[in-house]
Amino acid sequence: MYSSSTEFLIRFNDLQFTIHYSDLAIQIKGFTSVTHNDEVDTTVVLPFIYEDLDGIEFARGDPTSKWSSIRASMGHLEPFNMKYVVVGNEGCGKNNYLGNYLKFYIEIRRAYLYIEIISNYNGSSTPLDHPADMYDYRIYTSANDMFSRVTIFNQVTRNGPKTFVSEYAVTRKDVGQGSLLVALAEAEFLIGLENNRFSEVSY
Repeated sequence: MYSSSTEFLIRFNDLQFTIHYSDLAIQIKGFTSVTHNDEVDTTVVLPFIYEDLDGIEFARGDPTSKWSSIRASMGHLEPFNMKYVVVGNEGCGKNNYLGNYLKFYIEIRRAYLYIEIISNYNGSSTPLDHPADMYDYRIYTSANDMFSRVTIFNQVTRNGPKTFVSEYAVTRKDVGQGSLLVALAEAEFLIGLENNRFSEVSY
């Protein structure tokens, strides 16, 4: 899975990258919390949703529509195979995230029935209390802790949203200039993900 972060529409070069290296593209919207220090109130979030929908149209739309005609004029007549949208970027701790997420979810689902929508909330330990096709899981930790997470998804229900592991890495003092321990810890974590095929991995 290939991941693209954007603040206006979708970066065209990122979409082109998916042609050669992946058949999946993700648009990450940060407007549910704008930045880690600022938030958009749910009562005024609608313009950001419309911008998001314009971005999806740019990537997926028929070349005769407004935004996808711009894509076509840039040399890419066929729609990109964009299947996923992540709503927010590490926004689940923000006061307005859930309210904004639900508005994004409703409007994206109404316009694009088959796009899978990904929540920032981690559903690996506690079931989500809102609709989502997948949830975003990120981990930066020590080598020992990474080893301990090899089986973390073994007990996750297969009936709910799937897992999208968007970022993972061994960090802190274990890294140094690179080590076999770090490589093995990350590889072991990936083996655990491979054993749980309901997961998607990026990064």
